[in-house]
Amino acid sequence: MTELDMKMQNNAEGATREREELFRLMFQNHNAIMLLLEPLSGHIVEANHAAEIFYGYPREVLTQMSIQDINTQTPEEIAGELQKAVRGKRNHFVFPHRLADGEIRTVEVYSSPIEVDGTPLLFSVIHDISERARTEQKLADSSQFNEQILSASPVGIVTYDVRGQCISANDQAARLIGATREQVLRQNFRGLESWSRSGLLEHAEKTLATGEPGRCIVHHVSTFNRAMWIDCLFSRFSAGGVPHLLIAFADITENKLAEDKIRQLLNEQKIIFDNIAVGIGYFKNRVILSVNNALERMFGYTLEELQGETTMLLYRNLEEYRRVGEEAYPFVDRGEVYSTEVEMRKKDGTMFWCNIVGQAVDRGDPQKGSIWMLQDVTSRKRTEESLRVATRQAMDERAKTEAVIAAIGDGISIQDREFRIMYQNEAHKKMMGEHEGRHCYEAYEKREHICEGCPVALSFEDGRVNTSERSVTDEHGTRCFSISASPLKDAEGEIIAGIEVVREITLQKRTEEEIKKAEKLESVGILAGGIAHDFNNLLQAILGNIMIAEMQGVTEEQRTHWLRSAEDACEMAHELTKRLIIFSKGGDPVKRPEPLAPLIKEPISLAVNGLGIVPEYDFPREQLSLVVDAGQIRQVFKNLAVNAVEAMPGGGRLVVTARRITIPEQDSVALPSGAYAEIILKDSGIGIPPESLGKVFDPYFSTKDRGSQKGMGLGLTVSDAIIRKHGGRITVESEVGRGTTFHVYLPLAGTGTGQNIPETAQDQ
Repeated sequence: MTELDMKMQNNAEGATREREELFRLMFQNHNAIMLLLEPLSGHIVEANHAAEIFYGYPREVLTQMSIQDINTQTPEEIAGELQKAVRGKRNHFVFPHRLADGEIRTVEVYSSPIEVDGTPLLFSVIHDISERARTEQKLADSSQFNEQILSASPVGIVTYDVRGQCISANDQAARLIGATREQVLRQNFRGLESWSRSGLLEHAEKTLATGEPGRCIVHHVSTFNRAMWIDCLFSRFSAGGVPHLLIAFADITENKLAEDKIRQLLNEQKIIFDNIAVGIGYFKNRVILSVNNALERMFGYTLEELQGETTMLLYRNLEEYRRVGEEAYPFVDRGEVYSTEVEMRKKDGTMFWCNIVGQAVDRGDPQKGSIWMLQDVTSRKRTEESLRVATRQAMDERAKTEAVIAAIGDGISIQDREFRIMYQNEAHKKMMGEHEGRHCYEAYEKREHICEGCPVALSFEDGRVNTSERSVTDEHGTRCFSISASPLKDAEGEIIAGIEVVREITLQKRTEEEIKKAEKLESVGILAGGIAHDFNNLLQAILGNIMIAEMQGVTEEQRTHWLRSAEDACEMAHELTKRLIIFSKGGDPVKRPEPLAPLIKEPISLAVNGLGIVPEYDFPREQLSLVVDAGQIRQVFKNLAVNAVEAMPGGGRLVVTARRITIPEQDSVALPSGAYAEIILKDSGIGIPPESLGKVFDPYFSTKDRGSQKGMGLGLTVSDAIIRKHGGRITVESEVGRGTTFHVYLPLAGTGTGQNIPETAQDQ
């Protein structure tokens, strides 16, 4: 090595020692916390004075420690971060470091790999950022808290920049207008026609321009077609020196509707208050606050003249005013109702009798005032006085009254609680014979006990008026009587006897029978006319088609067509004859056990096929069986389905329900008690008018034109006849515009209730 080389080497070594000394001085005296670490083990090779102060350990202790003694992370996490620093993948870290006193501080570490005397080390500069971290955490927590408040707020909150562009919106705001937050954030309120229509735009522009907060309640239809009443608050705030707009709004539709209902109710109550015939006043501490029109008319004052005056103005004198107050207000203060009659004075000085009834507005707080109802009872008072006079006269005329009762046209008798006849007037004796002292059931019916359904016995039980009819056959023939019984009570309200009023209605019954005969003749006439009309149409069709077929020049193909048409008319005549046979008690059913469901579903589905109506079936899980003529029963449900189809020309719903029921004795359906299948067919058609509802089962009664194309008016008549022959009943209920419901009752198999139901004269 030359001298020059040695000199250069010495110079270089000197420079290196100077740099190292400079670095050492800078390292030791720098205010920043510095550590030198062994990269693999994390051993602290060197620590400056600032590190001693910060960590609270002397240098000699620190250099005996490893970074794992200070960093509170796991050894694995620390080793991974050391390797990132060594490889240069990362030089900035945030760690929790533990001081000598146990306090944990958050530090920011800048770490870079270096070599010292050929040894690879990590040079780490450490900054205490605990305060900054706490501040940032508080800001984060506050931001999260605010975000949670906004998200949970029941009020919609939206902010806009000065250009009108939406910059934030909470979830509630989006929900209220029927949109998503993303859709709301894309909006600029200056471009929304809905804002202009509802007036929101005007309020928003005013608040942005003036800075004055604003409020409005408007009916708003949002861009997303959500209609509602909203209560909006507008305020301007500054962000970055630029004005922004904040809008908080709530859906008050329910409140608005409730207010409208309350307003309507109050208006209705005012109408009632002002128009009710009884005088009504609202008083507080006996000072008049409000009265209705009836009370104004009753006393001759106007509301303005009465308001603020004491009720003394309405009384005859001070003594009466005090007396009523001393009696009434203890009741009112206890929440009870007080009532009395007192003489009062009108504006013109006229005196009149008045019934007054008062009670507290709020029974829990009488200080809120009381409501009083006043009614002029002067006429009643005069009537009562007249009645007292009349009563005295009536007592004097008692004998005359008894004579009148004895001579009255209706038979009157009185029976005690043992049904012993105590009194009969002359009319009753003539009708039933003289039987005073005997039991009624023995005297009238030759029985040893009370008659079933006795109206007097029923009146003893329920304390009401009860009626019945009886027929009596004697040497004068059969006579009919209407019997009305009512209880006779004593002063304590106990029933001590029964009053029986008997009226002969034989002539009335005969008249009713004559009317029924006339109605029957009318029905027969309608039936005969209908049959003649239908058969005439069919015979004309048959003869017309045959005559055309016999004409000269008709081809064989044409002749075959006309003869087939005549044959079709014959088939229709045959069908009409079958229906008439069924209706006229012919065509007895050939009964066999059959499952219920197919008997109903098959003919109904066939009848509505292709007509835009899909039947809805609701049948029980259990298998219901009937003993019936399957063909006839199918005909019934086909007729009912056709009837429903014709009632729904534009389509509709046909709901068919079947269920097991038990009919008790004396049921309104008029069937023997037992187990039945009830089949309900409910359509949504035009319905049947009330005046026609009772005629739907009459032969040749139809709401449609009669004839070969429109029906012969026998479908429901034949259906009714078939069901009766099977021991059942058909009933109908209908409402115009709402539809018609038929109920079909048929005995279930094995119940023993399958006998034919007899028809009454009216049914026939």
